[in-house]
Amino acid sequence: LTSIFLFTTALALGSSLNVWPEPSFPSQKQPSPSLSLNPNTFKFVQSEPLQPSQLLSSAFSRYLSQIFWVPSSVKDPSFHFNRNVSNSLASVQVYVKKLDEPLVLGFDERYNLTINSSGSATIFSNNEYGVIRALETFYQLVQWTPERGYFIDNSDLAIIDVPRFQWRSVMIDTARHYISPSKLLTLIDTLSYSKFNVFHWHITDDESFPIESKVLPLLNEKGAFARKAVYNQTFVRQLIEYARQRGIRVVPEFDMPAHTRSWGKGYPQILAQCNPKFRAAMDPTKEETYALLKQFITEMASLFPDEFIHLGGDEVDFGCWLNNPDIVKYAKDRNMTMKQLLNEFAYRVQLIAQSAGKTAILWEESFEQNPKLLPSTVIQSWKNDSTFLIVLKSGRRAIQSSGYYLDRQQPIPPEINWLWGDTWTQFYKADPLGNYPATKKMEKLALGGGACQWAEQVDDESIETRMWPRAGAIGERLWSPRSVRSVEGALPRFIQFRCGLLRRGIRAHPIRSDWCWNPSNINYL
Repeated sequence: LTSIFLFTTALALGSSLNVWPEPSFPSQKQPSPSLSLNPNTFKFVQSEPLQPSQLLSSAFSRYLSQIFWVPSSVKDPSFHFNRNVSNSLASVQVYVKKLDEPLVLGFDERYNLTINSSGSATIFSNNEYGVIRALETFYQLVQWTPERGYFIDNSDLAIIDVPRFQWRSVMIDTARHYISPSKLLTLIDTLSYSKFNVFHWHITDDESFPIESKVLPLLNEKGAFARKAVYNQTFVRQLIEYARQRGIRVVPEFDMPAHTRSWGKGYPQILAQCNPKFRAAMDPTKEETYALLKQFITEMASLFPDEFIHLGGDEVDFGCWLNNPDIVKYAKDRNMTMKQLLNEFAYRVQLIAQSAGKTAILWEESFEQNPKLLPSTVIQSWKNDSTFLIVLKSGRRAIQSSGYYLDRQQPIPPEINWLWGDTWTQFYKADPLGNYPATKKMEKLALGGGACQWAEQVDDESIETRMWPRAGAIGERLWSPRSVRSVEGALPRFIQFRCGLLRRGIRAHPIRSDWCWNPSNINYL
């Protein structure tokens, strides 16, 4: 690796590389010769001494098909390979230190990528996941035009890259609208394109219960929109493996005690009986509620291998509990407020998760005035920046989602964008730590941030356009150094990032008036 670091310092810093998210330490000699790539012969090569990696082999094939995207039906060979360029790049040598590293919080994603205009390129990484991040960067460096075929401009370059935060998630809600399995897999692909590393899967809510439970089958049989609008456990395992192949962890969320009306369709005894005008909530006074939750959480803990499970805890309507005489009596007999009753519920479900080998994540409402949180529990803030900082100051780990709600027309009041698509600028400027000075301890406790795509107004037909490319602004904010902050400087790269999504078949909405070649317009040649 020493030669890479020396090579980096020899080049001009302040690169204008069209890479998203912007790498930590990019450098590029400008001008330097271009390199052409021949789609018929170019390859990635895993160098010895380690045994061949199936994960890398799949990644190599995947990226080759994405880099060389122009259909073979375009017959003109000059569109594919420009023989007039003096130098070409035949391969990228990939060096990886370890294989089969576990995909856990804080897994290593660092990589070094160097390209030399003489026609050589190397990737160095400690594990396969760092290589996958490097392959994404390489994909974005390769350009195509009808006049030049595939090429890399100013090809003397070196990149040393490491993410700023270890938790970079996108939450997708599959309860308000059922998102088809094939679309979910496509969305996991898109997460890797912006170097996100966690799929936060908000699976259930009031509206539907779309995941198969074999232990409590009435949950999905009665709670799903339709019999087939259910993710069976075979598909869940397929999705988890699909995500792992792309360096993405899958963290499920089962919101409780509120957002649970769908649970009551199969097991009405666990819901508090109250006036329907109040939002449904589980009955926290019944032991059968906790017995059922123990069965379900234990089953899901065995299905989802990640160390974390999200148990919600937000937006509890105390009006429902106050409307139930039995709950009111229970609280009065124990001299408890409704907030203390919620704290007790949160405490017990944390213990259930812990007994199943999981660490709980809860929304910020479960942190407020709650002395009964386990030390390991992570808080996800969403209302405002201050809660995130308060959680960190208390010595607890936290995830920031305030300012990262993709469904909002006004993500950060009072700022208003004239054009809906320009909300990306607000996401981009919203740093998890804000503009506040943070101690080293606080920075260590700040796991990162998470974009949230709620699904009241999205389904299979619209979710790609609603999410992309805007979610990419959050991806860069969580990956790139804190000093990378200029919206004006990011705009040209962001437009190119969106172009790369189009070339992969993702229906990403435009940011500005532009043109870029992609499969939908290649026939205009």
